[in-house]
Amino acid sequence: MSLSEALAAVVRALRQSSNMTQDDLTLIGRSQRNRVERGKANATMETISKIAEMLHVDFALIILLANSLQSGEPADVALQRISTKLDSLKREGALERIIYEPEPRTGRPVARDAQKALERAPLLKQSGMSNSEIAQQLGVSKSTVQRYLTKISG
Repeated sequence: MSLSEALAAVVRALRQSSNMTQDDLTLIGRSQRNRVERGKANATMETISKIAEMLHVDFALIILLANSLQSGEPADVALQRISTKLDSLKREGALERIIYEPEPRTGRPVARDAQKALERAPLLKQSGMSNSEIAQQLGVSKSTVQRYLTKISG
């Protein structure tokens, strides 16, 4: 059974146990509701979140149940495993980093004070380093080093 099929079974079961029809799930379109319940859609997290809201259950519960059904692991065993891992992450400080991490970044991570770092590029180039080596040392891309060196020499 695929994860999409497991999600479909979970959504159907939760909907039916709440005496709801597909038409009661109004936060997503009819076609999408149908595809999700037939296991023919790779539902996004946003879609699953809307389904959870409409079914009055936690998002995490739907994910847990679908994963358990797909893997064959009983949900209570999976929940205990997750709880143990959560305790471990707390001890390691990972949860604190997740909670207090600044805005998610997109693309390549920005080097701190890249302009200041690039000022070292000509000296590194004179010492015989390649643009790739300079880029790695300064934490910028090779093309950034090339543009900077071309700009200052021209």
